[in-house]
Amino acid sequence: MLSHLAIKLSGNIWLFYFGFGMYKLPSDANESLVAVKNGIWVFGSASWLFGICDRTIATLSDGWLSAIDLMQLFTAAAFFVAWMFLKPNNKF
Repeated sequence: MLSHLAIKLSGNIWLFYFGFGMYKLPSDANESLVAVKNGIWVFGSASWLFGICDRTIATLSDGWLSAIDLMQLFTAAAFFVAWMFLKPNNKF
């Protein structure tokens, strides 16, 4: 059984059915939702870049390269690459 349904009316206007009635979401709300999703993604990207820089400085600061330091650096880099693939599209 389908509990909710979204139907595109025209342009950026969507009609939502949540089981109790129809709700029309204005295009301003769609644009706001896209802006919030993009803002979260940009904040996450900046956070992962900071983490990679932090791990790089910590790895190189003591003059020794240990396996644990390298694993932490590569793990942060892998999560950053995965985060890049999660970039939201500008459509609702």
